[in-house]
Amino acid sequence: MQEPFRTLYFTLMPNNFPLGRWRYNVRFDNDRVLIGNDYHHITVLSGLAGWHVTIGGQHAGQVAGGFDDLVGLAWDVTPEIKQALDWFKDNRTRM
Repeated sequence: MQEPFRTLYFTLMPNNFPLGRWRYNVRFDNDRVLIGNDYHHITVLSGLAGWHVTIGGQHAGQVAGGFDDLVGLAWDVTPEIKQALDWFKDNRTRM
């Protein structure tokens, strides 16, 4: 597991987030964490460090960064994404 997936995953697990279903603008499984909704989201993959942003089905390349970089994004495009990032920042599980 690469960062930031590792920290996101181990923050979601003890909070009983369901696998494969949207809850509080987050959906995750063993391979990825999606933050947002089906059309506009940040995708964090298990095997890659960093993330990519999908808007309307399109995304540019992978952005390098760790957990603190991700939750520190100045995100104002989709309020639900900002709320989810703030939740992760406030509920981070330290391993």
